[in-house]
Amino acid sequence: ALQAVFETFNATNDVDLYVRTGFPLPPPGAGNFDFVSANGGTNSEWTALTADNPAALPVAGSYWIALVPKAATPFPISFEVRATEVLSIEVQRLFDGFAQCSTLSPIDTNALHSGVRFFQFDVSSNAAQAGLEITSASGDVDLYVQYGLPITNYSLLVPPAFDLLFTNNPVVGAGLESVCLLTNSGPVTLRQGTYYLAVVNRETNDVSFCVRAYELIEDSIMTLSNRTAITTTASLPGAGIDYYRYTASTSALQVIVEVIQASANVELLVDQSLCTGNFLNPAFLSTNAGTAAEMVIISPDSTNAPLVAGDWYIAVTNRAATPADYTVRVTEITASDIVRLTNQISFETGVPGSGSSNGAPVRYFTFNINSNAARAQFEILFTSDDVNLIAKKDLPLPTYANSVLESANYGTNQELIVITGSSVVALSPGDWYLAVYNASTNDAAFSVMASEFVSAGTNTVDGPPILSPTQLCLSWQNAVPGVYYHVEGKASLSDSAWIPLSPTILATNTTVTWCVSLPTSYGYFRFVEGLSPKTVTPPVTLTLANFTPSGLTLEWTAPSGTRFVAEYTESLFPPNWRPYPDYIVSTNGVVTFSDDGSQTSPLGPTRYYRFIEVP
Repeated sequence: ALQAVFETFNATNDVDLYVRTGFPLPPPGAGNFDFVSANGGTNSEWTALTADNPAALPVAGSYWIALVPKAATPFPISFEVRATEVLSIEVQRLFDGFAQCSTLSPIDTNALHSGVRFFQFDVSSNAAQAGLEITSASGDVDLYVQYGLPITNYSLLVPPAFDLLFTNNPVVGAGLESVCLLTNSGPVTLRQGTYYLAVVNRETNDVSFCVRAYELIEDSIMTLSNRTAITTTASLPGAGIDYYRYTASTSALQVIVEVIQASANVELLVDQSLCTGNFLNPAFLSTNAGTAAEMVIISPDSTNAPLVAGDWYIAVTNRAATPADYTVRVTEITASDIVRLTNQISFETGVPGSGSSNGAPVRYFTFNINSNAARAQFEILFTSDDVNLIAKKDLPLPTYANSVLESANYGTNQELIVITGSSVVALSPGDWYLAVYNASTNDAAFSVMASEFVSAGTNTVDGPPILSPTQLCLSWQNAVPGVYYHVEGKASLSDSAWIPLSPTILATNTTVTWCVSLPTSYGYFRFVEGLSPKTVTPPVTLTLANFTPSGLTLEWTAPSGTRFVAEYTESLFPPNWRPYPDYIVSTNGVVTFSDDGSQTSPLGPTRYYRFIEVP
């Protein structure tokens, strides 16, 4: 016997349970017992003999049981009494990482231990965690886990209050049942010794299932240091997993975890523990295709798991059939890594590319806005490769997830974020933070600048036009030096689309002048603050070009809701660009442009178009 349990329950009055071995006389009672359970009231009485308790071993032989009223009573007491034993052969031993599959019959309340299967698993002294799980269940089963004996008959009664952990999946046959044991988990904590599992069938029919236990040994977890890249010395086999730990400091503002230079398709998982359940839904997961770099960013405002000081666990899994080599790196950002900018003074630096061995692909800056500022302007003046700019008031540091102030113009074009009192995020005094993310795999040199102005720069007024035989020159006054503007136009006031006509114009004084050659197809103009879409938006790549005698249809892809404008000309030598009167809007990720000549001059044998993405 592995254990023997003596119990009474459903008593109508207070009784005590006495058990003795050996001869039946004198009968067991208050002065003659080996084991006793004397709970108060009508609570169940329960005592167990277990193979791991030298003071109460389930020795072979006869046991005598007595139920004695705690106090004299003139009324008879009804009760139920039961003695059960679990044999060693009824408990299957699990071995690290190996699944055992079986079929379990339904519960029969008249049959002992029906509908339940018992297992045991030994945890080593140097285990960092242990996982116990049921997979491939064909029906609804429950998983119970406890440390040490006695095993309770979970299928027939509610377990007494002792060291017990229970899990069940409400979706029949879906997902897995899992229990993760850590040194700080509860109610069952990780420790050296034997854990017992019970799998209970909650269906009325047979259920097949597989059960598996595993432990993660402390020595198999490699500790990572800040900004120190580790390259694998032995290839990670297909479907294999490598484990790492990083301890975030109390001064960490952000932690960046990367896997770079992989030779096969790997995935990156980060969580505060690495239990099997976390692998299904980890706090952070990066699953880029192929050998692209993987990266997760942990911040104090991360929704799944906010950044806190202490241990963070990292798993790198190989999704390929072939072995994978890779490099893993953690970069912790502290206050000393953030560069403070000075008003209207550019700062030249660089940022590593995505997957670069030179560091994480992001740089951070901060700038203090004064109380009298009406406008703030954050910009990338120059870059040697494609970078994106994100801004945010106060800490945590800006990321793609926590800020709506973003500039992600095409290629090496200038990036600009403007904030005023009427912006989506209104301007307010205090520290603002900037993040420059490298969107390419190449290291990028760039120049960043922050500026504040006492004027918003939007209250410009028209100046007097100057007309000559060859050009029309327009001017606008009350411009703010250091602010960017551009000119838009349309042929008729009834046209809906404003077409960007000028490149970006940087105001150097309070008056801005722009000239257009004559003749021109445009009759109306407006002066707009901001970078010109003509110079910062990506080119259009056609996916469909269909020509018929009655017109043409062009298609390309763009996010739903993206707007474009169009110009057309009959010749390129010289061109005479004329505006298409309406905006062209992407629906369901596809832009369709059709021209049958009804909104343009009659279609001729040749026509050229150009399209510009606009806000």
